[in-house]
Amino acid sequence: MKKFVIEGIAVGNVAKLPSIHIEPKGGNIIVTGQNGAGKTTFAKALLWLIMGGTTDGEKLIPLDGNYLPYVEVELTDGTLHSVLRKEMIQKTDSRGKISRTTDCFMGGLPVTQKAFQEFFGTYVPQEIFQVLMSLGSFFKLKPDVQRKILTDNFVAPNVDEELLKSAEFEKLWTPPDLMKIKALKKKLEGESAKIPAMIEALTSQIVEVTDDRSMLETELAALKKEFNEVTKSLAMSREKIKQFELPREELRKKNYEFSTLNNEYKAGKAKLESDKARLEKLRKDWVNAAEVCPTCEQRITGAHADKVREKIKAEGDELSKQIKDTETKLAEMRAQGRALKKEIEKLTAEVESQNYDTSEVDGVTKRLNELQDEMSARRDRVRDITSQLNRNAANQKRIDELMAHEKDLGRQLTECEFQIDLIGKFISRKMELVTESINSQFKVLQFRMFEKLKSGEVQNICEATLNGVPYTQLSKGEKFKVALDLLNTFQNHFDVMFPLIIDDAESYTSNSLIEIPNQKIILKAVEGQVELHIDYAQAEGRKVA
Repeated sequence: MKKFVIEGIAVGNVAKLPSIHIEPKGGNIIVTGQNGAGKTTFAKALLWLIMGGTTDGEKLIPLDGNYLPYVEVELTDGTLHSVLRKEMIQKTDSRGKISRTTDCFMGGLPVTQKAFQEFFGTYVPQEIFQVLMSLGSFFKLKPDVQRKILTDNFVAPNVDEELLKSAEFEKLWTPPDLMKIKALKKKLEGESAKIPAMIEALTSQIVEVTDDRSMLETELAALKKEFNEVTKSLAMSREKIKQFELPREELRKKNYEFSTLNNEYKAGKAKLESDKARLEKLRKDWVNAAEVCPTCEQRITGAHADKVREKIKAEGDELSKQIKDTETKLAEMRAQGRALKKEIEKLTAEVESQNYDTSEVDGVTKRLNELQDEMSARRDRVRDITSQLNRNAANQKRIDELMAHEKDLGRQLTECEFQIDLIGKFISRKMELVTESINSQFKVLQFRMFEKLKSGEVQNICEATLNGVPYTQLSKGEKFKVALDLLNTFQNHFDVMFPLIIDDAESYTSNSLIEIPNQKIILKAVEGQVELHIDYAQAEGRKVA
């Protein structure tokens, strides 16, 4: 096992400590003084050197703040000698803002904080230093930090995977998440609880259909057949009516023509009489034209009288021609009227001789309307029945789906319960393996790594015990015993030994301290000793600082 010892320590400007420079050369260091003398501050200064950051260093700054702390240690493992130094420095930026940082040195040369820490990381992880350098400090860590340190170093990282490979847990879902499966189970139970009410609501919407749809469709088909036959019969009857109406329609046309012709004849005869009267007047005017002007009634003679007579004669000739044309037209109209009268008499006789009964058409039309009403009623009923049957089918389909879903939910719930039970067994087995893996490393110290809650769930914990008694309830002697067991286990695990800070050493016997093979930095409270004393033994003899 590699054993590191301190050959020299230099501490300056650390809180209320005096400047210290000692060379124990690997011998034990005994720091004494009353409470508040600076024993713990001295220990913190050493821990700051090895693992602390700037924040830890600021806690060591003297109250007046005029000087900044530094710590230097000469460390050796028998073959390798290293001088390690940390000092806090203060910087002021261009805006006058003051900031502090930590500079690191190895062998007198500046190095980065990362390189400084890597020197120690070669031997143990950063979080283990305090455990190896301060007796009992492990038990001051938070339980989750304690648990992480133990599981990281003494439990196989693939314990879950190895368990899942076993036949006992081959059916376990991965990863085995109890909370997730319980949440799934709760969700499935909620879904399952809703289904009966949904089925009941759908069942209440299924209405029994008492009418026979096929019978209604048969009746509707018969009605359609009869309707088609009646429609054909009505068409034939209407055709008969049409033939029956032809002479009547022709009679109406002839009567209209005769009436129109008669009116035109009367108008022509009236015009003829008017024209004849006008002609007779013109004749009289022509005779009297030699004596009196027919227009102004003044007496005329000579050539003027001849002109008047010529004008009257021209008008009389035109009027005579019109009278002759009118008489010719009236004669034609009389002949046309006699012909129309004969046709009317013939058509009248034909119409009067017809005796067609239209009641047949009325009856057929009435039956056709009745059939339309009956078919409409049947269609409406068939449509209503079809709609209800479709709704019933849809509701029944949904009910079947819900029942199948309910069955599937039941299967899933059964699987969830199986998984929950299997996870319980998995957790119990993992608890045994983890606890056994950790506790097998120690001689007297035992840890409780899990705690079962009232809900049945398992909670991760980390509680150190001795013979079943929690660490917090142990006596100082018993605490020393378990701290020593833990120290030896970690030193053996990492195969390295560092100088060990033992605080509150006045509580331990000299014989018990002898059991510790490390170079010891013993902190003892001495009542009434105001100033800090540092004693150390080395090959050359006893020294006091």
